[in-house]
Amino acid sequence: MDRRVWSRFRAERAAPWRTTRASLIARAGALLLTGALSSCAGHGAALSDADMSAIQRVALHELFSEREHARVLVVWSDSSDAGPVLASLDETPASTVAASSALPQVRVSRDDVHALFRDHPDGWAALFERHPGAAGLVEVGRVQPGADPRTATLVIGRSCGEHCRMAWRVAARRDASPEWRVPAVERLEVE
Repeated sequence: MDRRVWSRFRAERAAPWRTTRASLIARAGALLLTGALSSCAGHGAALSDADMSAIQRVALHELFSEREHARVLVVWSDSSDAGPVLASLDETPASTVAASSALPQVRVSRDDVHALFRDHPDGWAALFERHPGAAGLVEVGRVQPGADPRTATLVIGRSCGEHCRMAWRVAARRDASPEWRVPAVERLEVE
């Protein structure tokens, strides 16, 4: 073989290895950069089940014991199907709802609500008669971790009549103590 042909042949055989190595280095760099950017973008750390339950409890207490002065919570229990308020906000319901330490809870499913409204001409009056002291039908959204592992938010909705629907975005924070607290509640527009 001619010397020039042999040199070109060796260069062509070596190029795929160099390209592969260079592409591997580029891919690794891109993955590292993507990881760094996503950690800065506020995709919070995962919360434990105990933390999510504690956040739900403190949020429900803040809204319905401290602000609404309810005596019982009637809670939407279908985690696979959003209730009317969360559905209108395109929010995902929590897979489980923690029991409130201050208020007794009654869990109702979509079928329970449909049966109540089917069997009674005024379903809302029947709901409040059946559950005196209730604030309405409460829906709890999924807890969303914040950028800081000590913060989280969740959306809680309430239906209380034919034209009565409300929702709140509740911020939860844990400082030096292990207890979660609610520093802010934002009222959301519900259609």
